[in-house]
Amino acid sequence: MKNWLKILVLLLMACGPMQAGEIHDAVKSGDLEKLKQLLAAKPELVNERDKYESTPLHCAVFQRKKAIVELLLAYKANVNAKDGGGFTPIAFVRLFNPELAALLRSHGATYSDQPIFDAIEDNDVAKVKQLLEEKPELVNERDKGGRTPLHYAVFRGGKAIVELLFAYKANVNAKDNDGLMPMASMRRDNPELTALLRSHGGTYSDQPIFDAIEDRDVAKVRELLARDPTLVNAREKIGITPLIAAVFSGHMELVRLLLSYKADINAKGDRGGTPLAMAIMQKNLPMAEFLIACNANVNNREKSGHTPLHWAAGGGSLPLIQLLLANKADVNARCDRGSTPLMCAAQFDKKEAVEKLLANKADVNAKTNRGKTALHFAADCGSKSVVETLLANHADMNSRDERGRTPLDLAKESDREEADKIVDILRTHGGKSGKELGDAGAAKTK
Repeated sequence: MKNWLKILVLLLMACGPMQAGEIHDAVKSGDLEKLKQLLAAKPELVNERDKYESTPLHCAVFQRKKAIVELLLAYKANVNAKDGGGFTPIAFVRLFNPELAALLRSHGATYSDQPIFDAIEDNDVAKVKQLLEEKPELVNERDKGGRTPLHYAVFRGGKAIVELLFAYKANVNAKDNDGLMPMASMRRDNPELTALLRSHGGTYSDQPIFDAIEDRDVAKVRELLARDPTLVNAREKIGITPLIAAVFSGHMELVRLLLSYKADINAKGDRGGTPLAMAIMQKNLPMAEFLIACNANVNNREKSGHTPLHWAAGGGSLPLIQLLLANKADVNARCDRGSTPLMCAAQFDKKEAVEKLLANKADVNAKTNRGKTALHFAADCGSKSVVETLLANHADMNSRDERGRTPLDLAKESDREEADKIVDILRTHGGKSGKELGDAGAAKTK
């Protein structure tokens, strides 16, 4: 999806949900035993809210921790609780994890407490039609995030429902709370739906330069810039610039044109994304090479503190990692939570990326603000090959996080397929649990 909504989703994922409170911390760190203790002592914690109104279930679903989700559901977690943005837990996995979505649905999860949105999510044309016949004004109903039924239908790619909504006079250019119109929710690989929305007056943005970029209309962009050169650094409501949009579209000619008008190559969106970061997310090596040649800052930090190397490492792209390192990217850069690129690669089971970073002097025993090392991440996510690679490079198998847990503890708590094998490997290398190591305090972070 090369559109504003995907940009927004990626940036939100970069920052991730921020937890507060002991139960949220236990969920985030995957500490199943601690979570059991907390809930046994005080069951009402299951629906406790953090400062962003997220419940423990929101956090567990976002992090795709199935065992923790099952535990929270067993304690009667509110499966349809809304966070501060109006999202229920299922919103975090509806597209990316069908298994977890099915688990939530089996416990009564809905995508919305407004039936028309739920019907659209289920692609239930008959139900949508019934609801509109009973109450036609629902066609422009809003959810808490300002999204209309057309936003939902376009995002889902359901042409039949889109046509039905237009028959009831849906507002084709309604803006949600982030200023995004329905067309911004659409996949670019659906020309039929694009044509349908265009035929009803749909646009990607009410700023013509962004609309022209989405259409990859170089002549139109050139015309607009010739008329008003200041448009080159215009901003959408979420802070996206024309250059960020052009990089995300992968259109090199548009990128060259914008830079010729002195577009800010290091401009950040409201959530911190830069043109280079977008190229890295897209795994677009030629684009990244070009931007760096034009003096893009390889160590530019996003709002969350992540650098382009964090993204490249998490995506496992060796050519991009090599490109960034060759241009003096900081191999041990830390985001606001203390994570390094090596930890990102370990967390997402990118063995070759781990090897490349270690070969370039990544600190194998660096710790996050909460004391976790790359080995903790690899053990937790069930990556046997990465665990072996880290151990071969002198990872401390008994390093303890702020809760005193070692990689062995996390491997034993994990529900991943290779967890038992990882436990055996760590034991073979002298790995011990925090309890076995005694009462010494958790190791201090570096």
